[in-house]
Amino acid sequence: MVDFGQIVRIRSRRLDHARRNLARSRRLFAEAGRRFMEAQDAADTFLKKTRTLEIDLLTEILNKPVTTNDLRAIEERLRKTQDDAQNLANVVAAARHALTESGDALEMASTEKKATESRLNKSREMHDLLRQIVCAEEIAAEDAELDEFCELIASEGRGP
Repeated sequence: MVDFGQIVRIRSRRLDHARRNLARSRRLFAEAGRRFMEAQDAADTFLKKTRTLEIDLLTEILNKPVTTNDLRAIEERLRKTQDDAQNLANVVAAARHALTESGDALEMASTEKKATESRLNKSREMHDLLRQIVCAEEIAAEDAELDEFCELIASEGRGP
């Protein structure tokens, strides 16, 4: 006969493990969300600084004669700003990707926990049902023994 008590204990440990995995996935998802928001905020701040830079550069060349050196310096600042923008875009994309990946992992962990809970509940139900059957069989055996004993006593009481 199958030892459902052992199965219940094993599945209970698996459920504990699934719960820990789910909690870890939730923490990772929250961390990824925080990093994405930080990257997005940095991108917004950079956009504001870029607009200010554009205005400053236009103001700088608007009221004076412009030399080749001035244009080279402006071009270099714009190139550096463009590189910074690309780096920041890469950071935002990486943070978005990490958030998506951790969201998928969280969903998988949640699904696994639900499936593990379901299996554990089924095992518990089977274990409880088998215990009830065993108890019913024991009670029936005791009743049969009592009936037999009563019949024996009754037959002895009638005697020869």
